[in-house]
Amino acid sequence: MPALTIGVTAARFEACKRGLAANYAAILARREDVSVCVVDTDSRSCDVGTRLAIRGTSLQRFAAPRVAGKGAILPARALPRLVFPPLSVLPVEPAFIDLDFGLAYDAALAAVREAFDVVVVDLPVGAGRPGPTLDGRMVDKVDVLLIAATPDRSALAATLRHLELFEEALDRGAVAPHVRAAAVMTGDEGSTLLDPIDVAEMLGDGLIGHVPQLWGRSLPNFGFGPTLGVAFLEAEIDRMHALLSVQPRSGDAVTLQRTR
Repeated sequence: MPALTIGVTAARFEACKRGLAANYAAILARREDVSVCVVDTDSRSCDVGTRLAIRGTSLQRFAAPRVAGKGAILPARALPRLVFPPLSVLPVEPAFIDLDFGLAYDAALAAVREAFDVVVVDLPVGAGRPGPTLDGRMVDKVDVLLIAATPDRSALAATLRHLELFEEALDRGAVAPHVRAAAVMTGDEGSTLLDPIDVAEMLGDGLIGHVPQLWGRSLPNFGFGPTLGVAFLEAEIDRMHALLSVQPRSGDAVTLQRTR
C-alpha cells in the first residue's frame, strides 16, 4: 500500500506550516519503526531543506529521469537523510507551479509513496482551495490535508474560509474525493490575540490537534525543528498521527473526528 501521505498548508502564513510539516515528520521518524520522508513542494520559500540543513538532490532533479520519459526507477531510498531522527528529506528548487513543476511533483510523489511508510508534504499556502492560489491539484496526491492555523483573528478567519472553500472544491470535483481536510492549531502562544480554547470552539470538529510552535529552540536548526525530547509535543503528534492513520485512502466519505 502506498505511504500514508499528509499534506500541510496554511490559509495565510507560511511560517507555521513549514515548521509543522518538518516537526511532524521528525517526531514520527524518531521512533525508527516507520520510514518517513518530508517533501518540500513550496517552491516559493524552499525552506524545509534549508532549515533541516539538507543540501541534497532537489525534487526537480530527483524526478528529471522520469519526467524525461526514461522510465527510470527513482531511488527514493537514497535521498539525503538526517542522522537522527532518521528522516529522509526531499528539498525543492525555486520554480513556478506550472506544467513542468506538476510533472516533477507527480513523479517524485509516486516514488516516495512507494518507498516510505509515511510521507509529509509541505504544500504552498492556500493549497486545496479554488481561486487565485490554485495549486494545480497538488492535494490530489495526499490522503489528508492539514491546515496550520495560529490563534489570531486574521488567521482564524482565513482558516475557516479555507475549510469552506475546500468543501466547495470537493463538491465541484476540483479536489480528489478521497482527500480529507482538518485544521491544526500552532504558532507562538506568547504573541497570540485569541485564547486557544476559544479558537478550538470556533473551529469545532474541524480542529484535530494543538501543536505549539516550539521549534527553533534547539541547535543547529536555524529557525525550526526537529525539536525532539519535548514530551507533550511528541505525545500530541503521536495522538494526531494515530487518528490520521485509521482514515481510509479511498473515495469513501469520512469526516476526521477529534479524540479527547
